Amino acid sequence: MKTKIFLFAMLFALVSCSTVSAQFYKRKKVAIQQQSQDFVEDAGVGLNMKMIYVDGGSFQMGATPEQNGEAESDESPVHTVQLESFYIAECEVTQAQWQKIMGTTIFQQRDKANSSSVYGVGDNNPMYYVSWEEAQMFCRELSAMTGKTYLLPTEAQWEFAARGG
Repeated sequence: MKTKIFLFAMLFALVSCSTVSAQFYKRKKVAIQQQSQDFVEDAGVGLNMKMIYVDGGSFQMGATPEQNGEAESDESPVHTVQLESFYIAECEVTQAQWQKIMGTTIFQQRDKANSSSVYGVGDNNPMYYVSWEEAQMFCRELSAMTGKTYLLPTEAQWEFAARGG
């Protein structure tokens, strides 16, 4: 099945080992293979969006015991989720990336949101004042520009990637 590409707002650590062992070398080999599948989306406009390959698998989704009752009621019961492999952006969509695809600045987005304040302004800062509909439109525009399928991640994909796949 075709691997889908998702936008995501978190940095990832590919390998984290403190001891030298056969398991370490096996993980290192997997990480090197994974890095070779990562790519930078340019979209013909210098987008420079790093996409990380997340190998599919299963995991226990939901509130875990170590959260000590801090979870919301809709985060339980814990259940097994199976995901296919996918791509996810290494970090949030930046203000520069948003402007290259959507053509609006942080100030224009602020005005559309009827707000009076901005914070964290700059090309490499995350874009904000974006509605769910606008985020979907960003994905459609990026898909049209590249011929690839870009989507927002599901909650399961987000959680799986955040846990390190």
